[in-house]
Amino acid sequence: MSVTIKCSHLHHIADNTFYNLPLPSLKAINLEHNLIGTVSPRAFVGLNNLCRLEVEENQLKAVPFEALSLIRHNTTVLWLDVHLGNNQISTVLERNWKKIVDTRLTILLQGKPLYCDGRMRWLVCNAKFSALGVIFQADHLQCTSSSELTGYDFKSLHTNSFCSSTELRTSPITMTSTFQMAKTTTLPANY
Repeated sequence: MSVTIKCSHLHHIADNTFYNLPLPSLKAINLEHNLIGTVSPRAFVGLNNLCRLEVEENQLKAVPFEALSLIRHNTTVLWLDVHLGNNQISTVLERNWKKIVDTRLTILLQGKPLYCDGRMRWLVCNAKFSALGVIFQADHLQCTSSSELTGYDFKSLHTNSFCSSTELRTSPITMTSTFQMAKTTTLPANY
């Protein structure tokens, strides 16, 4: 069973939005092409069979890590795919990412560029490896600025001073997807 709410000018997904609905077997929610800017941490509580969440083409400024973490800790499905492409997400901080490590969650980002500086070094420089139990498909993101990194993809930055430096950069480095999709995947705990 799935639910689709498209082009409805929806701005926010509140706590317990789907909780009282008789949808115990709901497997997919499609909220594409709305104006969603925020998702409450408990927005998807009670959806224990959810395996696909599509929130593409909205106004999210951040990955809703707390809501995703609660879904994964309460669901019985083996994997959850979350589509967040073409939102206003500009960075992915390590401290937030730790909330979903080892939860069998795939987050798909595409379209809008990510801006990275020293705060994003953890993701850029660990893209080739398993960082915090996460495999990031680095081929999909490429730097478009600053001038010394233009044209580099994440994998090639391992030999660049960006990854060997410990200082934070004050000017952001812009990355944009050169392929259809940039995909992050969390490995199962026994990998």
